[in-house]
Amino acid sequence: MNAAIIDSGDYTDKITDILEKNKQYNYVGYLNDEEKSKEKYLGKITDIEKIVKEENIESIIFTSRKQIINYSNMITNLKLQGIKIIDYISFLEKCEGKIDTEKIDALWIVMSDGFIVLNNTLQKRIKRFFDIVVSISMLVGTMPFIIITYILVKMDVGIKNIFINPMKIVRNPAFFRQKRIGIRGNEFEIIKFRSMKIHDPAKFSKYASEYDDRITAIGKFIRKTRLDELPQLINVLKGEMSFVGPRPEWNELGREYEKKIKNYKLRYAVQPGLTGWAQVMYSYGASLEDAEIKLEYDLYYIKHQDFVMDMIIFFKTCKTVIFGKGR
Repeated sequence: MNAAIIDSGDYTDKITDILEKNKQYNYVGYLNDEEKSKEKYLGKITDIEKIVKEENIESIIFTSRKQIINYSNMITNLKLQGIKIIDYISFLEKCEGKIDTEKIDALWIVMSDGFIVLNNTLQKRIKRFFDIVVSISMLVGTMPFIIITYILVKMDVGIKNIFINPMKIVRNPAFFRQKRIGIRGNEFEIIKFRSMKIHDPAKFSKYASEYDDRITAIGKFIRKTRLDELPQLINVLKGEMSFVGPRPEWNELGREYEKKIKNYKLRYAVQPGLTGWAQVMYSYGASLEDAEIKLEYDLYYIKHQDFVMDMIIFFKTCKTVIFGKGR
């Protein structure tokens, strides 16, 4: 598909790079009232109809909504002729599988297609049925792993301590509980197998890094294999979580993000999940910037969620667990 860009926004370079790498498109060039670069400069926007015919352009991408308004008559004519008109938000959403939350507003949310998960009763029932069936099946099927993991975490007190003071095993907690933020911003307590040494959270970073020295030897293994997540199946059965959805954030971090990240509360529109689109598309996050990127993927999920997408995420997660690529 021959594609051209109306160049006037901050995303021109990024869109150009995507077009040149994507085999679906043949990047013809850009239009602008002022020539920025001789390379692939097609001409002025006012000559767009003539250029479209000469270059056999099939798709036009706008990098600024303002340009759509300024040239609305010409754009309407082109669209009626069968030319595909795409705004940069929709283009990046399609190509990257995420939504730039900094560039959207309330009007976009109201007018945008999708978001059927928010009001489709049948989809909600299918999702809940899937959650219950899969959770019960996994609890039964993984019970031997749950028991072994429980024993290993309890015994992770050091060989010396096991013989000197066996009661340390009894007192050593196997589970980790933490307040998380769920649907509509309501808080609930999440349950996981403990993968870190017992410590005072106030004295350490709120972010856990890949090589965090608080992670125990057993903790590294159960994180890689996602065994630490299995107790959260109880949260799913209780209806506090879904199997697939945005990962629930620790309440202390989540409340900070609400103040610092635009549109962060949008992720509370659906049930949080054991796994999600952000988890299979983006690496482990350990900063405010990472949280912003994950939100872009979460919003894409909320907009496009259906049973098929949940299955894609489910099988991608299974692949991660089988090959031990978790963190």
